[in-house]
Amino acid sequence: LDRWEKEIGFTCMYRMQFNLWELSQLEKEAGASEKLLENYEAVMRRINDAGGVVILDIFSTPPGLGAVLDRKSSPLDLKKFKAVIKKYIRRFSCEKRYTIWYEVWSAPDLDDFFLGRKQEYLNLYRAVAESVQELREETKIHIPVGGPSSSFWFQNFDGNTIVTPEESLIYELIKFCYHRKLPLDFITWHAYSTDPRIERDTTRYNKSVTGLIRDWLSYFGFDRATPLIVDEWNYDSG
Repeated sequence: LDRWEKEIGFTCMYRMQFNLWELSQLEKEAGASEKLLENYEAVMRRINDAGGVVILDIFSTPPGLGAVLDRKSSPLDLKKFKAVIKKYIRRFSCEKRYTIWYEVWSAPDLDDFFLGRKQEYLNLYRAVAESVQELREETKIHIPVGGPSSSFWFQNFDGNTIVTPEESLIYELIKFCYHRKLPLDFITWHAYSTDPRIERDTTRYNKSVTGLIRDWLSYFGFDRATPLIVDEWNYDSG
């Protein structure tokens, strides 16, 4: 972090993974979870003080709240999960006033990162988004929330392809938020490919990837200029 700050700086967007499982486990040790929270906050302050924005990726379900005993589990008790995440959002955004965009999960369409199905992910998003809505109303502070951080822009839980982009998790999340009047302030996905041009492919609708997603946003009443962010990218490991 010291070297990055010196040579590049923290004036852009930086994504941090917020590990709820780890925080929950450390609550058994006196002061340990608070120390970890302070470590998170030290990095948040560093980024914010430089003019940068933190994308805080909400990831992992605390023990006892999941459908199975696994940090990748979808929450079984959404009410309790919502109370947990709302507590942290209140602390970071309302009390400490850090500039944070809350991203709901990471690659939920992959079993390696999420044990659940599409509706379980959407319910998880709803729990976080409702927490944000309630805190916005209470404090009048704008708190951005978004997702779905899918493994590719067109992916869903059944292994979709570019041929049917309207079956993507991104499309489903936009539609879900529209029907339930939930905030969707930014959209994220990942790009791992041997060809960097793939993100500029023309879809079957004769539109670019970003153009098509912006059309979906407009159709469902969201701002066409909603930020679209590729927040993980690299060459395909294969």
